[in-house]
Amino acid sequence: MTDIHRTRLKTLPRNHGLRLKQKKKKPNFGTTIRRNTMKNKRPLRPVEERFWEKVDKTGDCWVWKAHLLYNGYGRFSINLKTEYSHRVAWFLEHGEWPKGKHVTHICDNPSCVRPDHLVLGTVEDNMADRNAKKRQYNHKKLHCRHGMPFSYEGKYRIAKDCSVCEISRQYKKTIDPEKKRANNRKAYLKRKNKGK
Repeated sequence: MTDIHRTRLKTLPRNHGLRLKQKKKKPNFGTTIRRNTMKNKRPLRPVEERFWEKVDKTGDCWVWKAHLLYNGYGRFSINLKTEYSHRVAWFLEHGEWPKGKHVTHICDNPSCVRPDHLVLGTVEDNMADRNAKKRQYNHKKLHCRHGMPFSYEGKYRIAKDCSVCEISRQYKKTIDPEKKRANNRKAYLKRKNKGK
């Protein structure tokens, strides 16, 4: 090496041209509240205070005023997790999370967080309550899509007198899943080639 090369090597920084891998800071999820790690370090407020300030207690139902989902249920963040607001209300009232059970509404108002209107139950209890109050999606349908009235067999609605529905129901029972998949694939390719 010449003297010029030696001087250049001495003047360059030690890690010149090298990309050093920097260790990324992992978030500390072991803490119970994230705001402790924030820069502003504002004082933390109790969960009860944060929760109940978002509730309108003027009517019979205590309505959740903060973030609502598309189905009307409220959401609330507690211990770095987002929970349904009515479940948090149950937790604040009873001091424990309902494990293996659903918190259901007596009042049928999904945004209600009043503890008097909340009860514990299983999925089956909730569905039975929905059926008894006639709130299921297809309850108002009285006829099949071919115009024949429904008849009930146990808990299922069937259009018995409709020959078209009966034939399609029998056909669905006998069709081979592999054959159905092949037919769907053929129809898809036919539509795709038709567009070209």
